[in-house]
Amino acid sequence: MVDALRLKRVKNYRLARAGRSYDGGYILIDNFYKNGIAYSFGIRDEISWDNDVANCGYQIFMYDMTINDLPYHRPEFHFFKEGIGGVKDPIQKLDTLENFIERNGHQNRRNMILKMDVEGAEWDFLETVKSETLKQFDQIVFEFHDLVRNLTIERIGKMISNLKKLNQTHQVIHIHANNHVAAVNYEDDLYPDCLEVTYANRASYEFEEIGRAHV
Repeated sequence: MVDALRLKRVKNYRLARAGRSYDGGYILIDNFYKNGIAYSFGIRDEISWDNDVANCGYQIFMYDMTINDLPYHRPEFHFFKEGIGGVKDPIQKLDTLENFIERNGHQNRRNMILKMDVEGAEWDFLETVKSETLKQFDQIVFEFHDLVRNLTIERIGKMISNLKKLNQTHQVIHIHANNHVAAVNYEDDLYPDCLEVTYANRASYEFEEIGRAHV
């Protein structure tokens, strides 16, 4: 998993934080497109990230089937009481990213932004999403959940396979533990059970190795 999350530096761009300074904010490349589109999955009552990205000129398509409405509205917000899934499931109010993109008329859009904080559902999403769909996104931000607790060999294999699939189209350019979630003690070491990871589209950016410190 460490190899599948190998970090590189994006060349010629700086990073910036969108959203509040604790849980709910995420790191992005400071490269925003005029009249851009962003997809935001997992809202709850925290929309500081969505607000900051909207301030950069983006229309935000927001999905969460666990809430009835947003904390507040602005013209750039488009909220849907639905969630992301590996397959369409009308009973659970889940659908695929491909179907959402088609419904919104974004099949030909490129350079979009995707943010996903869906409490573990990201793994089912990654298992079925098409690589051609991922290529439509200039930047992707994930919260990867359940990295340590209740693991099985089969589940680890699927997670690594999903990360390798994502690596075909995107490169990890930022990673840090989510300190809102407790670390897990394993053999006297602490491991994060939740990581926040930013990906950049390989076709849009150049990358360089990051030197490792020697202790």
